[in-house]
Amino acid sequence: MAPDAPNPPPKRPRWYSRRRMRKMSRDEMDAYLADHAGEYIAIPLDGGFSFARHRGDLDFAHYDLWTPALVPIAEIRRRPILFTIIGPIDPLASRRWKVIGHEPLEPYLQEPVKYFRHPRGTDCLDIYVAGEFRAYAGEDLDRLEPAAIWDRADQVEERLRKHYAGERDGFAERSKVPRELAERLYREYRARRKDEKA
Repeated sequence: MAPDAPNPPPKRPRWYSRRRMRKMSRDEMDAYLADHAGEYIAIPLDGGFSFARHRGDLDFAHYDLWTPALVPIAEIRRRPILFTIIGPIDPLASRRWKVIGHEPLEPYLQEPVKYFRHPRGTDCLDIYVAGEFRAYAGEDLDRLEPAAIWDRADQVEERLRKHYAGERDGFAERSKVPRELAERLYREYRARRKDEKA
């Protein structure tokens, strides 16, 4: 190799199935998932591709981008994030979804992802972040996803398909915190904050 030739990029670890990952210790799994953080993923969709990014842990940010052919990473990176979910692993292990590149995560994608937990039919709500549930603290619930694992590739693909077709996804809509509850929780949170400062 010529002295000025660039070093080849390090080989990325391959994705294991969720079943195999369950056999890992927590420390092994954390290290394994950290090795994948920053990977760009191409999702075959309706004769083209949608794109996602692994944020670490089991969090996947999906970009608002569909293209008829693969595009450079720089074009994907410029697009806004459509949603971040706790995503499926098996389509990566089976290579139904393909890793097409890797870059260190931008600072905003390194921030812990917040999800909400709202048992249906109750007024209870809390926030899941970094492996823990904590009290609601004024988060914009319209911007958060439920703390639910999307186990199947076809569910994620259908949500993306409906988005690009301009249709609403039933599961995503049903999972939202009802507007009246979200507004009441925010008013109560603001009132508590005001009392604490008084």
